[in-house]
Amino acid sequence: MILRKRYDFNLKLIDKDLTYRRQGSEVDVQLTIPGTLPSTLFPFDIYIEADQLSPLVNGTYNDQMKVIKIGKRTYYVYTVRTPSTTDQHITLHFQRTRTNGTCDVTAISENFNNADAILTNDKSSPTGTRGLLTYSGISYTVPKVVPSEYRTKLEVSGVSGVTAKMASAGYVEFEGWNWNNATGNLTLTATMKLGNGTVVAKATHTVDEWKSLLAQHKTMNLQISEVTLEEKATYKTSVDAAAEAVPNGTPITVTTTESSVHPTVSYNNGIYKMTVTGLEGITRPISFVYKCTILGRNYETNSKYLSKMIDNPVINFTAQ
Repeated sequence: MILRKRYDFNLKLIDKDLTYRRQGSEVDVQLTIPGTLPSTLFPFDIYIEADQLSPLVNGTYNDQMKVIKIGKRTYYVYTVRTPSTTDQHITLHFQRTRTNGTCDVTAISENFNNADAILTNDKSSPTGTRGLLTYSGISYTVPKVVPSEYRTKLEVSGVSGVTAKMASAGYVEFEGWNWNNATGNLTLTATMKLGNGTVVAKATHTVDEWKSLLAQHKTMNLQISEVTLEEKATYKTSVDAAAEAVPNGTPITVTTTESSVHPTVSYNNGIYKMTVTGLEGITRPISFVYKCTILGRNYETNSKYLSKMIDNPVINFTAQ
């Protein structure tokens, strides 16, 4: 097993129209490629998921990004071709697709930590019905901000006449005809699109407790309960061989370090899908190993942490 250090992109978003956030205005995505990255890892692809943004192509800019779909997700793929002994600062040019939209950007690459950056809209402040919403669990020991309204679906259960929506990235807003008079336990569930995965997180409090958190402008945290991953799967017959797509319908098995979780696996139409339930209350990393047999030969992956799998849109099998 080869262990490699993961690098940081130091992702930044530069808004060229801070005052009005108009449709069509330029937003630059800035990334850093460290000069210490081994030359043997070049060329490599960076997968960009960008909500409310599209590539800016005109007489001045053309970053030659490819557009690909993995499952239900659209990625803009930029290829870094040339190694350097000094840091490379890359600027990718995008434009807003909606006035005052929340721009939520994720950068993913195999040897880098997943990077997120957000340009919020004008509803990113607490009120009596709006507050900061985070999630944590598995290896996310430090709570992370729930992503934008374009990546998050909220559901309220336990109380009638109350609804919730993402007002902006990180900010939930409660409303509904019964919000002022509701009583009892209210469960808030967030279904979030993160990287190449879908993460479900939830919390239950009494309505009065939710209102108290809002009134005091305190952060409301959800606990991860379920994760679903959708990835491409490739295999290599040797270290130097080219990666090939795992044949459709190949049975894939998975083992995990955590006996209380329950993974289910399928592989169809070139997409590997795994759903993991039973994650409530787990605050430690969980790792998985995947195995398959192709043309009578056994293949498997290195041990992978669940949170890192969310970051990487491809799983790679090697011959045993």
